[in-house]
Amino acid sequence: MAVIAIVVVAVELYADRQGLSYKELIVGLGVLIVAVIVFGGERGIRFGLVLWVLSLGLGYRTVEWTPNLRIHPSEILIWLLFICILAQRKLRSALRFSLPWWLWLLIPFWALAWWPLIGGDAPWDRMLNEFRDFLLLVPLMIVSSVVLKRQSYWRYLLLAFFIAGTWIALAGVVEYWFPGVQKLFPAFVTAAKAETTADGFIRAQFSFWGGSQATFICIVALPAAFFLTAGPRGSTGRSG
Repeated sequence: MAVIAIVVVAVELYADRQGLSYKELIVGLGVLIVAVIVFGGERGIRFGLVLWVLSLGLGYRTVEWTPNLRIHPSEILIWLLFICILAQRKLRSALRFSLPWWLWLLIPFWALAWWPLIGGDAPWDRMLNEFRDFLLLVPLMIVSSVVLKRQSYWRYLLLAFFIAGTWIALAGVVEYWFPGVQKLFPAFVTAAKAETTADGFIRAQFSFWGGSQATFICIVALPAAFFLTAGPRGSTGRSG
C-alpha cells in the first residue's frame, strides 16, 4: 500500500508538470502491476495470473525488441510470475511439477531446429520468435499448477477470461458500427473497415485487437457465462 501511494503521488506530480502520453501511462501501469506482484507474495502471484488472462484483451499490443521479435506483455507477465514462484521458498518447496511426456518428445526437435545457429545461417531473433510459443508452455504450466491448487480460483480465472472475451466483442462491435471511434483512438484502432470474403460474407476486422482471430476467444469464452451464472456448488439453501 505504501508503494502504491508513493507511485500515485509521483504520477500526479509528473502529470501536473509534464503531462502524460499513452506510452507513459502504459509504462506507469506496468510498473505498478509489477510492484503489486513482487511485494504481494502468494496473493500477488494469484492476482498476476488473473491479470495474465485479462491481458488477452490487449490483442497484438507488443513491445518491439528487434525487427523480427516482438514481445507481448503477457509473456513478460508469465515469466515474472514464474520467477516470483522460484524466489519464494514456501512455494518452491511445495512445488511438485513434472513435464508431460509429449513435451519431452519435442525437445530433440527443438535442438534440431536451433542447429542452423551454429553455422550462423539463421537470425536468432526470427528463430526465437518461432520457438517461444512452445517455451512459454513451461512457465504457464508451473504457474497454473501453483495457483490452481485452490479450486476456488478456477472461478476467478473463468470470470477474467469471460471479461476479456466480452471486451474484445464489445470493442469489435463498436468499431464496426461506429467507425468514427477511430478518430478518438488513432493509435489503437486502425483499418476498422469490414472485409468481404470470397464466399460473400462480410467479416469484421477487430482492428483494436489486431485481427478477426479474436472471434475464437469470444466463442471459447461464451460457455463460461453458464458456469458463472450458476450458484456455487452445494448452495441448496439448507444448513449443513
